[in-house]
Amino acid sequence: MSRWDGQTDRYYLVRTPAFAIRPGLSSAELRAEGVGEVRWWTLDELGTAADVTFAPRRLPSLLRELLRSGPPAAPIDVGV
Repeated sequence: MSRWDGQTDRYYLVRTPAFAIRPGLSSAELRAEGVGEVRWWTLDELGTAADVTFAPRRLPSLLRELLRSGPPAAPIDVGV
């Protein structure tokens, strides 16, 4: 059984040139938030990362569909 905890996330498609990731938080602050690494992923890496949990969990398949078909006409529920 799943419970809604009151949190709602929104994801947006933004096309941009490549750039270096520079978090506004220090490494210690990121670790305190449970963030162990900040990096870009390729679609292939997303599909083969068996030891990583993404949010939403279906992120690899959602991205494949987005790249194949383009943005949906209306917002979709991506699940958790």
